[in-house]
Amino acid sequence: MTIDPYFTLNPPEKRHKIYDADVPLRALLPKGLENILATGLGASAHRDAMPVIRMQPCLQNQGYAVGYLAALCVKEGKTPRQIDIKKIQRHLVKIGNLPERVLTDKAFKGYSNGELKRAAQTVTNRYEGLEVLLADTKRGLPWVRSQLAKTGDSAARLVLASILCMYGEKEAAPVVAEAVREKKEWDEGWHYTGMGQFGMCLSHLDALIMALGNAKDPASLAVVLEKAKLLCPEDYFSHYRAIAEAAEAIGSEEAVRVLSMLLTAPGVRYHSLNDYVEARRETVPDMEDTSTRNIALKELHLARALYLCGDKDGIGRAVLERYAKGLQGHYARYAYEVLQSKKQD
Repeated sequence: MTIDPYFTLNPPEKRHKIYDADVPLRALLPKGLENILATGLGASAHRDAMPVIRMQPCLQNQGYAVGYLAALCVKEGKTPRQIDIKKIQRHLVKIGNLPERVLTDKAFKGYSNGELKRAAQTVTNRYEGLEVLLADTKRGLPWVRSQLAKTGDSAARLVLASILCMYGEKEAAPVVAEAVREKKEWDEGWHYTGMGQFGMCLSHLDALIMALGNAKDPASLAVVLEKAKLLCPEDYFSHYRAIAEAAEAIGSEEAVRVLSMLLTAPGVRYHSLNDYVEARRETVPDMEDTSTRNIALKELHLARALYLCGDKDGIGRAVLERYAKGLQGHYARYAYEVLQSKKQD
């Protein structure tokens, strides 16, 4: 699932959409090491960017490029940091691995004030230009603030306010809270899937609730909890994730009762695997199954939020402790770290 604020507000499109991305050589060079190149999943990139740069054709092109670069380094007696990158690029352009424009591309120096101002105006059209504003939030967000102050259209105000809330500006929270309050039911969300997933993993309402949480406005918690009370155990994971993360971000004990109600609903708990007999019994006979991860992640998100908001009768702690002692490696480490984080506080 994506975690970056950009993708929360403006999710990537479905699989049919083709995305191009430049991978700089420095993303393949481990810091402090010479003559080592890390490719594929070893490249340095934000986790949300990884799906764009590690598909099969990407890795075939990257593998060839790295092999050619390594051979040239040996031939010329240079390290990858010393090699003439334009010489590599000219060869890759010649054989069709790179577009010709890379030979004349200039280093990005940032956006001008004029470009930021225009982005603040166009962003109200389904977040068009959001990437420009978020490339430099210190300079971009004041333009969003200014645009919100002079905008009367409710739909435009919601877009602008959601951006500001996502970056912790509680003054914009009432605009987003009112939009969430007006939604009488949940929209279509997303169940966790790790196979063939690309595109949205949050609904529009999920995104607004998460933005509201980031604003950390205690007055908004009531709106978040209203939506939480509408959830049933079989509802989308993304809705549970949004509620849990928003409640945790606001950090009020007032969320404990509702979080406890969600976590103790029939079928939500007890999805950790604590021994091999249990693991074999619960295994779904499908090589691409993601249902077990979906229910476990729902439980973990709720348990974390409940535990960090104050817990009730040790319910959140008990869930985390079961996972921390269990066989699901990543989940065990995650649960252990959540338990340790509160001890450190």
